[in-house]
Amino acid sequence: MDLINLYVKEVGSHLPEKMRADIEREIRSLIEDMLVDESEKQGRQPDQEMIVSILEKMGPPDKVAASYQPPRYLIGPQLFPHYTNTLRIVFSVVTILAALAIGVSAGARVDPPPNILEVIGIIISGVLDALIRAFAIVTLIFAAIQFFEPEFKSKARKWDPRKLRAMPDQERLGIPGALVEIVVSVLALVVFNFYGHWIGLSTIQDGEWVHFPVLTEVFFRYLPWLSLIWIIQAVFNVLLIARGHWTAALRWTAAVISSLTILILAWMLSGPPIAALSVEATEVMSWDLTLETIQQINQGLNVSARLVIGIVIALETVDLGKQLFKLLRHRLPEPQLGE
Repeated sequence: MDLINLYVKEVGSHLPEKMRADIEREIRSLIEDMLVDESEKQGRQPDQEMIVSILEKMGPPDKVAASYQPPRYLIGPQLFPHYTNTLRIVFSVVTILAALAIGVSAGARVDPPPNILEVIGIIISGVLDALIRAFAIVTLIFAAIQFFEPEFKSKARKWDPRKLRAMPDQERLGIPGALVEIVVSVLALVVFNFYGHWIGLSTIQDGEWVHFPVLTEVFFRYLPWLSLIWIIQAVFNVLLIARGHWTAALRWTAAVISSLTILILAWMLSGPPIAALSVEATEVMSWDLTLETIQQINQGLNVSARLVIGIVIALETVDLGKQLFKLLRHRLPEPQLGE
C-alpha cells in the first residue's frame, strides 16, 4: 500500500491545493476499487505486482493530475510542472544575486543613506523589482512555448511505478548549518566584546607594546544590540537542534530575528564610520603619511566595513524571504492562469 500512497501524493503535488485533498481521495478510492476487482478476477490476494500493474494502467501522475485541470489556460498542465520548477530555480538565483548586488551597492556608497528606512527600502524594492522582472520573463517564455507548441510533451519514456520515491521532508532541519550559526554567533560575541579593542594596529616603541584600535567608539555603541542578536541567534539554534525540525512558530521566530538583524545593520549602515585610523597611530608607527592619505585610508576602511555590512544585510534578506515563503506558500491562493 505504500506504493499507492506515494502515487496519490505524487498526483496531488501537481494539483492546486484547494482541490488536492478531494482529488487524492477520489484517486485512492478508484485505485482501491480497481485492486479489489483485479484481485477477484485473478482469484488471489493483492500483491506488489498487482498494484504496479494497476498504477501502470492509471498512467504517470502528472498526466493524471492534468486530466483534472481546467481545459483553458495560459500555460497548459503538461508544461506547468516545468514552469513552476523553472520559477523556483530562477527565483532562488535572482533573489540571492539581487540581494547581494544591492547590499554591496548600498555598502559601497561613499555617502551613507540618511536613515534606516532608506537602506531597507533600497534592499526590498530592488529584490522585488528583480523578482517581478524574472517572473514576467519566465512566464512570457513559457506562454510563447504553449502558444507555438500547444501539444508540448515531455521527452517520452516508459513510466515505472516502482521508481516512485517519498517526497523529502520540507521541515527537516539541517543540523550542520545550525551548528555553524551557533559557532559564528558565539565567536562574534566573544571576539567583539572581549577583544574588540585589540582589532587594530600594534607595534613596539621604546621597548613597550603600543596598540591602536581600528574600530571607532561608534561601533561600540552598536555592540550591545549586536551582542543581543548573537545571543538570541545562538539560543534559537540550540532550541532548533533540540526540536529536530522546523515548525511554524520556529520559522516566525527566525523571520523576526532576521528582521531585527536587518534593522540593526541598516542603522549601522546609515550612521558614522565604524572603522578609522587615527593620525596619532600613523605617527607612532613612523608612517610618513599626509592628512589626505590618512583620509583616503579611512575612506577605504569605511567602505570595506560598509561592504561587509551590506553583504550581511543581503544574506539576512534572503533568509527572511525564504522563511516567509515557506510560511505563506500553503496560504497563498493558486494563480489563475486562464479563464
